[in-house]
Amino acid sequence: MYRRARDHLEFICRMKEYMPRSVFIDRTIEAVETHFSVRPVRLEAMETDLNPRFAHSTKLLTKQELEAAGFESRLKTSSLSHSL
Repeated sequence: MYRRARDHLEFICRMKEYMPRSVFIDRTIEAVETHFSVRPVRLEAMETDLNPRFAHSTKLLTKQELEAAGFESRLKTSSLSHSL
């Protein structure tokens, strides 16, 4: 009943057909402000606050590191599924 068996393209519409972009942005900010503390920030200020020396903490683990962490059985299962 929700879509009444309408096709996806009939169901989806463009927001700009119903309200101007500025109204959408203002209403979105108002809605977010009901749950979060929001303050305007200039993009230039954001760029200067970013730490250029940010060190990524994600790394690809080796097979040995995964085995040491207890993933040995999962590795064997994964190898089997890839070879099939």
